[in-house]
Amino acid sequence: MKKILVLLCIGIFIGSGFSGSAITNNDTECWGVVVVALDQSQQPYIYDALLRSSNWDTDHLKILWKENATREAIFSSLEWLSDNADEGDIVLFSVDMHGTYSNGSYGIWPWDGYENGMITVDELDVKCDNITAKGICLILDCCLAGNFVNPNGNLLCKSALKKDRFQKSVSAGLEGNNRVVIMGTMPNGLGAHWVDYDATGEIKSDISPSSTLSKALSNKYDENQDGSTSAEECFRYLKKDYRKYALMAFLNIPLQISMYLIYGYIIKPFPTLYDSYNGELPLVQ
Repeated sequence: MKKILVLLCIGIFIGSGFSGSAITNNDTECWGVVVVALDQSQQPYIYDALLRSSNWDTDHLKILWKENATREAIFSSLEWLSDNADEGDIVLFSVDMHGTYSNGSYGIWPWDGYENGMITVDELDVKCDNITAKGICLILDCCLAGNFVNPNGNLLCKSALKKDRFQKSVSAGLEGNNRVVIMGTMPNGLGAHWVDYDATGEIKSDISPSSTLSKALSNKYDENQDGSTSAEECFRYLKKDYRKYALMAFLNIPLQISMYLIYGYIIKPFPTLYDSYNGELPLVQ
C-alpha cells in the first residue's frame, strides 16, 4: 500500500510568531504515563512494549488514549507520578501528539487544545520538577520537540565530560538532573509519521519515533549486554532504524517548500537527545 507522510505539527500556530545500569534493586519501582493524542497513531506502542517487561506493572502505568488525552488529564497524570514515585524509582513520560508554538512558547497540543489551549514546555517542566525519582525519561514524539530543551545543549548524546558545561549553559526547557529527554526532531523542525492505508482508505499501520522506540523496548535492545534496555540504547536504536524515513521526508523538496510556506518550519525528523543521567537510564529488563 502507498506510504503517506503525515506531519506531526498542529494545523495552526497560534499567536506570535557507556556505563550500564541494570535494574537490580528490588526497591526500585517503575512508574509511567503514555499519552497518545495523534489521530494517525494506530496503537499505544510504548505502553504495550513496557507491559511486556517484567519490571512494569499495569497499576504503575497509565495510558491516555486520544480523546482521553485532555489538558486536565495530562496534568493529573503528571501529578500522579509525583505522588507515587520515590527517590529510588524510575519514571517515564511519553507523548505522541502534535507540537506547537504560541506567544513565544513551545509546547504540546492536547486532544482538547482548541478548547483549553496548549501545554507549554514551562508547564511540563514545573510538573516534572515535582517528580522525585532516581531517573526520569521523557519521550517527545511531536513537531518542534528539538526546541523543548535548549538547542545549544546536549542534543547529540555528547560525552559525559561535556555535561557540566551544558548544565551551566541552559536557561529554560525540559532539562533537569537525572533526566533523559528523547526528542523526535531537531531544533526548529517538524516531525513525521509514515502511514499505510488499506484498500478501503483506512489507516492500517504507521511508522513513527514512538513505534520505532517500542521495537527497541519489546526486543530488549541491549548493546552493552548488561541485562537491561536503557533510554540511551533506545535513542541509538531510533536514530539508526528511523534514519531512512527521516531522510525520505527531509529530501522531499516540494514538500519542504510547502511546509515552510504553511508553517514557517521545514521537516527535520532526526531524533535528538538530552542526557543528564549518570550512566545509562534502564527502562526494561
